[in-house]
Amino acid sequence: MGEQFEARGKRTDEIIALMRALWAPGWTEFDGAFYRTPRLEMQPTPPPIPVYVGGLSEAALRRAARNDGWIGDLITTERAIEAVGRLRELRAEKGLSFDDFTVLTPLTDAFTAADYRRAADAGITGIITMPWMFYAGPDASLADKVDGMRRFRKDLELDG
Repeated sequence: MGEQFEARGKRTDEIIALMRALWAPGWTEFDGAFYRTPRLEMQPTPPPIPVYVGGLSEAALRRAARNDGWIGDLITTERAIEAVGRLRELRAEKGLSFDDFTVLTPLTDAFTAADYRRAADAGITGIITMPWMFYAGPDASLADKVDGMRRFRKDLELDG
């Protein structure tokens, strides 16, 4: 698309700043290095919109820590817990609480209620999963997917 790959982090930071400016009440103008807007106002002013940032690199974790949440990649629970620890450190360095910070991630090795409790106890607030994969695999029909979600819920209730 003609954009410099090396500038992706700076572009991301700038577009987040632009979105936050547009979501604020009143008129705004934006003249950044990558994005510009004329004087404009978004009406009605939207309710607070959280910004979640993904990625596993140190730069991605730093960016997430400055915002409202982190979306992990397909990783082990241990790797996710390490990332949560680093996010806690980065937020503390900026004087930011971790209490209202969201952590969403798929976990490659979490299958039981105990696995999910361990993740929650470490600060992971939500798991991204496709429960039908445990039962029917990647070629699941819609009926298989619905059944897989029911079975997953039942299995976790029995395990918990």
